Amino acid sequence: MVSATEIQMTSFNPQIAELHQAYCEATAYEVAMLPPFERAWFEALKLNITGDDVRLVVKSRMRGIALGERRGASIYLRNLIGCEEMLAEFMMELAAIRAMQRKRVFEPGKVEVLRATSRPDEPESPDAKMVSEIMNGMRRAAQ
Repeated sequence: MVSATEIQMTSFNPQIAELHQAYCEATAYEVAMLPPFERAWFEALKLNITGDDVRLVVKSRMRGIALGERRGASIYLRNLIGCEEMLAEFMMELAAIRAMQRKRVFEPGKVEVLRATSRPDEPESPDAKMVSEIMNGMRRAAQ
């Protein structure tokens, strides 16, 4: 019988190898690059998924597992990128993670104190400005 370490661990395509390596690093799994995985990573590449994207989604799912919100199998490759539907879910999850990264939030301890003192528990967002207003300000500054 052939062991996992004797099976090819990388792809001849460096971009696929990078995605697989990012997955292995994020999960701390030692997973051989099997043909189904290579095909799935190839499909992920078509969607412009990067190693950083893989790390973000895997780490997010691992937090969900730790909190009891997800099952351990959610980070298996078949559940992460195994088919078109899983890739679509990956992209939606990535979009949600990126949106949360843009949203400013207070630390949990500060939120408790703010709520206890009847103050807003989210940072105030500046008022939206028109692009033309910003461009005019940049033009004045450049003069």
